[in-house]
Amino acid sequence: MKLLALSVPILALAPHVARACSPPQCVPGYVLPKDGALLPAAPPALVIHASTSASMNGDPHLTKEGVDVAFTLVPDKATSDVLVVPAAPLEAGTYAFSRSEDCNNSSSTSALTLQTSTFTVGAVVVQPQTLGTASVVVSDGMVTASTASGSCTVTYPASVAKLSLVPSAEVSSWQPLVQYTLEVDGAVWAKSEYGSTVGSSSSGRTVSSVFARCDRPDGSSADDNGLAEGPHHAVLSGHVAGATTDPTPIELDFQLACGGVPFEDGGVVVTPQVKSSGCSFGGNSAKAPWLLLPLLALVLVRRRRDA
Repeated sequence: MKLLALSVPILALAPHVARACSPPQCVPGYVLPKDGALLPAAPPALVIHASTSASMNGDPHLTKEGVDVAFTLVPDKATSDVLVVPAAPLEAGTYAFSRSEDCNNSSSTSALTLQTSTFTVGAVVVQPQTLGTASVVVSDGMVTASTASGSCTVTYPASVAKLSLVPSAEVSSWQPLVQYTLEVDGAVWAKSEYGSTVGSSSSGRTVSSVFARCDRPDGSSADDNGLAEGPHHAVLSGHVAGATTDPTPIELDFQLACGGVPFEDGGVVVTPQVKSSGCSFGGNSAKAPWLLLPLLALVLVRRRRDA
């Protein structure tokens, strides 16, 4: 009877072993501009975004109304992408851009994918001199961030600064080939992919979202806990693929503060735990280890009675 009683809390208190974050499958890349895009005349470069686990099969192919267009391939200094630099300025007309990629999802399988884009080149538009108008709004919310502690991501309450950008007319024209970088307090916080917009993504570490963890400010050394609470200075910059000059960056100041202001997450009102040093906030309080303490106390009482 004693052995049976003791086995219950021991099993209940055994830590849950999280499944390791599986290596990413080979995800096919893509070419830019996207299919159906309109570009200004003479774009400095087109973009190949390749999967890190894939190999290029054959050379990219660029044609204008069926006629081959010469180009060179150049590694992009801003990202890990490859730039396709035309030998002569692309004039008005319809273009077809394609490449093949061998995506190996396992040692025995191979998937050859053809990535294509048909786009139009229109009138001349000058390279952007200004980005536009940016704004930032700070509020409490849930953040899904990266972690190295067994799972790919961790979700927790945070003070979140959400950035948005109303692009200038020139940036809007070049948007299919624009890439953004956000620096905070002098360090790179995040970079976007080419063709993205500021404000299109607001979860985790992106050019649209900056955060400070609220449930455990120190967090786990394996988690991305964001920034510390307090004032911060951000610089948002933009870059057109292959351009030799960039628009003037935008500077923003904001303050992250875990104020414990309730917010709604999935229809449930949540109040962030400010500067708590206990278990991390995860929304699954029914599974918290402290709820097993009464059961442990009951077993100890039974042991004393049986002794």
